Amino acid sequence: LNEKSISVTFSDKVFVEHVKVAHCDKCGGIVKPDIVFFGENLPARFFNYSIRDFPKCDLLIIMGTSLVVHPFAGLVDEVNDDVPRLLINLTEAGHSTSSLFPYGGSSGLCYHDKDNYRDVFWQGTTDDGAWKLAELLGWKTELNKLIETELKKINEKEEKDEKNIKSTVTTIDNISINEEKNGKSIE
Repeated sequence: LNEKSISVTFSDKVFVEHVKVAHCDKCGGIVKPDIVFFGENLPARFFNYSIRDFPKCDLLIIMGTSLVVHPFAGLVDEVNDDVPRLLINLTEAGHSTSSLFPYGGSSGLCYHDKDNYRDVFWQGTTDDGAWKLAELLGWKTELNKLIETELKKINEKEEKDEKNIKSTVTTIDNISINEEKNGKSIE
């Protein structure tokens, strides 16, 4: 839809009539996306999986985060003391915050400390960091194949969605033309 060529009232009408809000089959409540908004409680599985998985971790890769918001930021401390931790980020993050320990603060990453033996900061985008890591591990070919396969799936879905959008716009145009012919207002 081209916002410049249709009125806000008409576009609102299109969305109200054609975009369906998902409702729960059991209770009838609105179904929201499977995400956690800022300020919401994390699901129990977050805590269950971190308790289960982090003690088994032998390398912690942290990518694209400020490491400020808890409890997520505290996960860097949940791995064993001998586990290497790699931060791939545009900016440094997750420094030790010893003044916050009594309040649930993180002991943080120590990549600048002279006694550091496990923390590494790699500065760059997460994409570039993933490419570099794959290259160093000899996985570049596999990563390229994976990306090709996934991009193909995405492109196929986008083509299908584009056809659906064009079909919807054609339907809307036809409704508008028919309403105008019949002397009805489209508002």
